[in-house]
Amino acid sequence: YASLEPATEDAVKAFPPPPGYPTPRRFKKQTYSKEDVQKFEDRILNTYYNEFFWFPYVPKMWIHAWKNDGKKTSRKLVNRNEERWLDS
Repeated sequence: YASLEPATEDAVKAFPPPPGYPTPRRFKKQTYSKEDVQKFEDRILNTYYNEFFWFPYVPKMWIHAWKNDGKKTSRKLVNRNEERWLDS
């Protein structure tokens, strides 16, 4: 069972550029720290699935991260009618 961790962060903090890589002019005011790099690496290495969405002219990035550590007891069925339709 998946546990979802949606987040919104500054683009440079969410997806830090590699060392020595020039930061685009649009993001010059955004800074990142070693902790941001560690958080990014943790998301990449320790989640089952992750997505990073960024749109032009938007300073934020949307992040969806899924971990396979959810509990069966905390699951929620979205639509029982769809479930019945699939079973038939």
